[in-house]
Amino acid sequence: MNEFGHQQSVLHYRALLHQMRNHLQLVASLLRLESQSSASNSEPQKLLTQTIERIQAIGLAHELIHDTDSSVDVSQYLHSLSLRLIQNHPLADRVHYVVDCDAMTLPLDLIVKLGLMVCEVMLRALDNGSKDGDRSQRKLTIACRMADNQCRLMIAHNQQGLAINTIFAEQKIPLIQLITKQIKGTITVETGGLGSVWILDFPIEKTLDCSTRPVQESAATD
Repeated sequence: MNEFGHQQSVLHYRALLHQMRNHLQLVASLLRLESQSSASNSEPQKLLTQTIERIQAIGLAHELIHDTDSSVDVSQYLHSLSLRLIQNHPLADRVHYVVDCDAMTLPLDLIVKLGLMVCEVMLRALDNGSKDGDRSQRKLTIACRMADNQCRLMIAHNQQGLAINTIFAEQKIPLIQLITKQIKGTITVETGGLGSVWILDFPIEKTLDCSTRPVQESAATD
């Protein structure tokens, strides 16, 4: 393919991505309108909100995709996704988060799957205690490490007394169970006096750049 043909292909690819993002935003907007009309019934509203967050997680991955190899920077994606999830939560002003990732990129399809799982776990961590009027400060840490063709995604929080084995157990969340099986991963949960950690380990087909990048730390007001 000559240079002109390559440029045309890149432009066409970008146009398709832009069109897909617009479609996802339209669907999210329609669901948000439906959520507002269901305000009197908290359970349907909660389900709609979760669906909106999932759609936005998919759209975000397409926003950050690299033109050259259809990959996404993991640190940038997790930072942007965490910020959006927290800012849309009623307790946003009480949440501080840290994203600590090795420098790596992952294919779009894998990033989308990880994003959906992060949505499920973070929303449950944020919702824990919110109905009881718990206004304590919360800290979430999202980390991703890669070594020997194995990747580890971790989400930790400082809330004590959380029945995390019940809330985060993969068999209790069908979407997490499905994706874990698809990527041949395993999930473990560690609990202690300072909080709990949700851990996903899964294989990577090829070696990626694992050089250290600066930790991104922020409050939800960034």
